[in-house]
Amino acid sequence: MDISRFFIPIIAGKRAAIALPWYRAGGIPAANCIGAYKALGTGNIAASYVNLANPGTYDLTTASAPTFDASYGWAFDGISQYLGSGIVPVNNQTWSMAIRYTDANGILAGIDSPGANDFYLAYNVYYSSVTLLIKSPTKASGILMMCGANAYRETTLEGTIPAGSASNTRPIWIGANGAATPVSFSVSKIQAIAIWNIDISAYQPQVHAAMAALANP
Repeated sequence: MDISRFFIPIIAGKRAAIALPWYRAGGIPAANCIGAYKALGTGNIAASYVNLANPGTYDLTTASAPTFDASYGWAFDGISQYLGSGIVPVNNQTWSMAIRYTDANGILAGIDSPGANDFYLAYNVYYSSVTLLIKSPTKASGILMMCGANAYRETTLEGTIPAGSASNTRPIWIGANGAATPVSFSVSKIQAIAIWNIDISAYQPQVHAAMAALANP
C-alpha cells in the first residue's frame, strides 16, 4: 500500500504550505465560514449549489432557478429567479459577506425584513442591521465586501456602516432579498459568494485577491 498520501510533504526541511480555498484566504478559520458558493467554472448548476465550506449544510435551494453557465456563473432575470442559502445571520455588524458579480442592477444578496432588520449588498448599498451606507456611482461589476461594519469596493474601504443592531430570523437570499420569502429581485450575474460569522476586515485583501483570481478550470 502506498502510505505517502498520509503525510504532509517536506520541502527543504520544512513542511510544504497547504493552499487554503478562496473563502479562507489569509487564514480565516474553517469554523467561521458559514457558506461559500462558486458558480464560475463549476461543472453544472447542481454542483454550484453545494456549500464548499461544509457540503450538505446550507446547500442552496430554489423554486425558480437562475440561468447557469460556467463562463459567467448564475444569471438572474430580475423577475422571479433566486437562490436560498438558509443562512440566518446574526444582525449585529459582526458578520461578513463578499460577492463577485457582473452586469448588476440592484440587489445582489441578503435579507430585507420588517422593521429595517436588513443585511444585504447591492451594487451601491451596504446594509447591516438597522442602518445603511449608500455609495455613488453604482458599480455594475466587481467584488463587494461587507466586513462587520466596514464596506469595501474591491480593496477600497468605502466607509463604515453606521452602528446598529437588530434581531433576525430571516435567511440570506441570492439574486434577491426579502423576509421569509424573496420579494425583491434584480438582474445580475454572480460568480461567487461567501458568508462568514466574523468580521473579516483583517483578511479583506487576501479574500479579494482570491476571489478575483477565480477562473474557469
